[in-house]
Amino acid sequence: MYYHVFGVLALQYLYLITVFIGENSLGDVETRKQATINCTAKCKGTNCHANCSGVMASAAAVGFNASSIAVGDLSTVECYGPFCTSACDGVTNVCMSKCVGRSCEALCRSTSCVTFGMGTVSTSSCLGHACFANCTGEGCISLCEGTGCAAECHAIRCQAHCAGADCDSRCYGGLCKHSTSGKNDQD
Repeated sequence: MYYHVFGVLALQYLYLITVFIGENSLGDVETRKQATINCTAKCKGTNCHANCSGVMASAAAVGFNASSIAVGDLSTVECYGPFCTSACDGVTNVCMSKCVGRSCEALCRSTSCVTFGMGTVSTSSCLGHACFANCTGEGCISLCEGTGCAAECHAIRCQAHCAGADCDSRCYGGLCKHSTSGKNDQD
């Protein structure tokens, strides 16, 4: 019954790894990289990529296919655009990922990470202990995997799925679906 949820979470996890590893530097792609404490990367353009790594890293991207990636404790990422992607890896501590767009993706991997996706079919995914995934949109999807995590969606036809011990999924909308799987389920 939960094979679909685990499959989607596994695919999101694999996608998150490829986002952190792979970078596109062809054509009119603007790339900014920094590695320090309190680093900030911002970009604006059709295919721009804002990348930053370090403690308290911050990355923001605005554009049609924009992406923002931050790696480091207490990092934050934001993206705004129809098909934008934001991803953060908090390594050992808190990180926050937010996307606003028609079909955007917000991803995070850390302890106590927070993701927020807002758009018609946005996706919000988190992986870690006490992480929180939230989405708002007509057909959005919230996914979380880890101990004590929570997935929440607020829309008609949205989905919220979580997998792990003491995880919780909530769905607020007319035709929404939610599922919870783990050791201490309370359905």
